[in-house]
Amino acid sequence: MGKTLRQLRRQIRLVGKIHQITRAMQMVAAAKLRRVQQRATEGRTYWQRMQEIVREVSATAPEIDHPLLTPRETERVGVFVIAGEKGLCGGYNAQVTREAERFIRAQTDPVAIRLTGRKAQGPLERAGLTIERQLTREDRTLAADAQRIARELRGWYESGEVDEVHVCYAQFISTARDKPTVVRLLPVVSAAPEDEDGAPPSEYIFEPPAEELFAHLLPRYVDAQVYQMLLEASASEHAARMRAMAAATDNAEKVTDRLRMQANRLRQQEITEELLDVVSGAEALR
Repeated sequence: MGKTLRQLRRQIRLVGKIHQITRAMQMVAAAKLRRVQQRATEGRTYWQRMQEIVREVSATAPEIDHPLLTPRETERVGVFVIAGEKGLCGGYNAQVTREAERFIRAQTDPVAIRLTGRKAQGPLERAGLTIERQLTREDRTLAADAQRIARELRGWYESGEVDEVHVCYAQFISTARDKPTVVRLLPVVSAAPEDEDGAPPSEYIFEPPAEELFAHLLPRYVDAQVYQMLLEASASEHAARMRAMAAATDNAEKVTDRLRMQANRLRQQEITEELLDVVSGAEALR
């Protein structure tokens, strides 16, 4: 049974409202992405340089015995998953969840899971995995939330509950691409890369003593790494939402054009039938 002209016009109005909503959501996501992307890009240079310094300096002071730096025998692995708090962002949350599940399944030791982002909880629990704790975060307080989350992850490791902490998040590459990845957060990697000519790293003279220096440096290092991961995950989420809403807006425009074409054809058919009725009536009156 074909649709009436009234039904088609009602559908056109409905799709038009959906188009307005998705267009607005696309613009909001683009605005949020610009703010987070700038912070993520600027912080990436700082984080990479800080990573190089910590690795080089720690490699020249092997006598340092800091709990965040000293590896131990792995009996339990901790995995922290960074997903989205909201949906409508395409396959972003599903990709992060799949990468986390793949890493967890590959472990031979027991795994403890913590996460931030409500959208990862359901898929992980449906996969038969138990969530130990869920942490919250917001874009407007991301720096403070990063310090709080990093502090909890450090306590998780230092208390001996887990012997390693890995973070699964979406690495931001561009507005059109992100890459779900898993990075070891704790213990801190202390191996310093050699120079291009194969020479060992430079030696450092510590003032204050190395133990005191690293007692302040390593917690800040972990805070910076967690903050950078949260920034990249947030930028990836906003970019994915912008792409999803752009695709939904384009689809709404295509549906509207198709419905208008059907409505125009139906209206032309009704006009033709009305003209035939008029002509037939006029012929009958002769």
